Amino acid sequence: MKPYFIDGPVMVKRMAIVAVAGLFVGAAAAAVGYRVNEVEPAAQKVALSVCPMPQTEGEMTVYVVEGGVIKCWRWK
Repeated sequence: MKPYFIDGPVMVKRMAIVAVAGLFVGAAAAAVGYRVNEVEPAAQKVALSVCPMPQTEGEMTVYVVEGGVIKCWRWK
């Protein structure tokens, strides 16, 4: 049985192909995992009219979307 040798440039080319393929697979997985669920504009208008606006300096209104429903509160 003769020994199996891998030429240096061939090995570098194979590693580069695997690295590029890994980057594409990783980017695709990140794109699938990072989906932003949008809220209807009508729901946004209702939330803006119902949620309390900041009354004092240093206070803010926090809006969070959970299960398609906008929840809000004032935070100091």
